[in-house]
Amino acid sequence: MINFKALAPKSTTLRAKMHKASAGPVPARSIRTLHASEYVKPDFCARRISIMDTTGKKPRDEYLTTAHVLTFAFGHAIQRVVINKMVDAGTAVSDWKCLVCKAKWRFTKRPIACTVCGHNLIDPEEPRLVCPDTGLSGGLDVCADLGGLRPVIIETKSIRPEDFKKLDKPLPEHTLRTQLYLDLAARIPASDPLHGKIDTTRAIVFYVSKGGFGAMDEGLPKEGVLEKFSPYREYVVTPNPKAVMGPFSRAKQVKGYRDRTQAMPENETCPNAFCPRAKTCEVAKECFSGQFPAGFMLPAAP
Repeated sequence: MINFKALAPKSTTLRAKMHKASAGPVPARSIRTLHASEYVKPDFCARRISIMDTTGKKPRDEYLTTAHVLTFAFGHAIQRVVINKMVDAGTAVSDWKCLVCKAKWRFTKRPIACTVCGHNLIDPEEPRLVCPDTGLSGGLDVCADLGGLRPVIIETKSIRPEDFKKLDKPLPEHTLRTQLYLDLAARIPASDPLHGKIDTTRAIVFYVSKGGFGAMDEGLPKEGVLEKFSPYREYVVTPNPKAVMGPFSRAKQVKGYRDRTQAMPENETCPNAFCPRAKTCEVAKECFSGQFPAGFMLPAAP
């Protein structure tokens, strides 16, 4: 067998070595968790998930180029900076974990030091909300104590400087996801310690410019900030139950099939097996084979 890696040109520059160390396959997320970020996508297919549940097939791993890897890394780094500055401002409310002894705190302000081991190496963890009826799950970037009765959900987004300057409202996909988180917060059951602790009347999409000074902000002096430029923009989002019906309906289909209370979802995304989406689907062959007709129920567990 030919070893193609051995035949490839050797890397002699740092740039080439960094590319080879950065790019590569990333394991696909498990379909067992109903991630809200997936279910808000307009091309989400509940039938695809249900066929995978039946056949045991898994989503393909994703290959990330160096550019993709760094873009995601920059986004996570900016989010971490925002949360750290919120800690400095005394507003950050989240889950936290001690990196030394692994002690955890749920939905509170960051401890000054670990109450177990005394170290101050404490990182934030996303508070996760799960709808008991549909199984839909979403992780919150962070919440903020802004002086109201309850902390407010904050959805942080980093954005290119040229796009940041054009912003006059949150992008539609960011609005929808934030509205979904508001709905998930409103559905927290009474048995959950988070019940009633999150503001469900409003949330904030918080944009951060990825470079430069941001943009002129004439509102800063009115709030006692003696600066002319800001890398931040924030927009209030309010609940919209009608807008989030789609994601909850898709999750309910998937959960219902898994619970054996509903038949397999019908095909609502691909008109035939030769459309562009079907050509990239892991279970297109099974979907169009006639193996799973209308009314098909998940077989009883052995």
